[in-house]
Amino acid sequence: MNQKISGIYAITPNKILEFDAVEKAMVMHKISILQYRHKTTDASVKLNEAKQLQQLCLRHNTLFIINDDINLAQ
Repeated sequence: MNQKISGIYAITPNKILEFDAVEKAMVMHKISILQYRHKTTDASVKLNEAKQLQQLCLRHNTLFIINDDINLAQ
């Protein structure tokens, strides 16, 4: 597989305060890959944040990556 992915690869901060701001940044900067990275919170917060980010990524045709949490990724 030699498919190239181009564009901006963004990584979320540990604490996401406003998902609207994330969405605006995705559109403004034409983010093509968004990596969710939050290592310092409990599983329920991670699940909630990941679901919201996944919906944003689906809406904007952005590849969504979950870092360091195989259970959350499944």
